[in-house]
Amino acid sequence: SLRAHNIPFDMTMNSMLLSATSRLKGVSMGLQLLNEIRATGQPLEVSFFNSLISACAREKQLQTAMQLMKEMAQSNITQTLVTFNCFIEVCAQCGDSEKALQTFKAMCDRNIKPDTITLNCLLK
Repeated sequence: SLRAHNIPFDMTMNSMLLSATSRLKGVSMGLQLLNEIRATGQPLEVSFFNSLISACAREKQLQTAMQLMKEMAQSNITQTLVTFNCFIEVCAQCGDSEKALQTFKAMCDRNIKPDTITLNCLLK
């Protein structure tokens, strides 16, 4: 627990911790960190969710990524081009091309313009 070690809860530190944690320890540890930050009442940032969704791609956890996208929407956290690219990558890694295309359409419907990363993820 971060509180047990007196680590301050600010979003810069939290984003750095999540990025490192999700790469080294995986999605489950990232979700644990997310719960600890929620408990502090601090607002969550889009970069935090993007890192977790990206970790879901590495571990092929589509359901978890879908839950994170839903939480972002419910919490009014703006889903950016990076968010959509990360989620489309999860879909690609999990072999769900239909979900990837649905997400691409939703992204375009929100007037978020795809980039080369988006297109590369769709081609996987």
